Amino acid sequence: MRAGQTAVLILLVACLGLGALVLSCAGALPPVTPGLVAHAALRWPGIDASELHRGRRLYVDHCSGCHALALPQDRAPEAWTVVLKRMHERARLRPEQERLVLRYLESASAEAHASKP
Repeated sequence: MRAGQTAVLILLVACLGLGALVLSCAGALPPVTPGLVAHAALRWPGIDASELHRGRRLYVDHCSGCHALALPQDRAPEAWTVVLKRMHERARLRPEQERLVLRYLESASAEAHASKP
């Protein structure tokens, strides 16, 4: 095998490994469920599942490239505001995207903390 082919093979294997890691992290995140939408609607009346889906997807796409994704329930809902303020520039999130990510994370955190005894 020539050096160029070896480099391409190494790059392909690295990309596949990174893709698998991203998918495994995303799989651990809470899905958008009717219960999650109900929690979100308590704070943001009129919010719908599509907004929460977009926030979840943006979180995975923009944040998992640099580090493992923290689970929403790992922090109190209000703590996510501080995290996003610190990370939004590095994650290259526009204000509307930051708002969607924050709503997903806060809602998922609130739902998880509400279900704890």
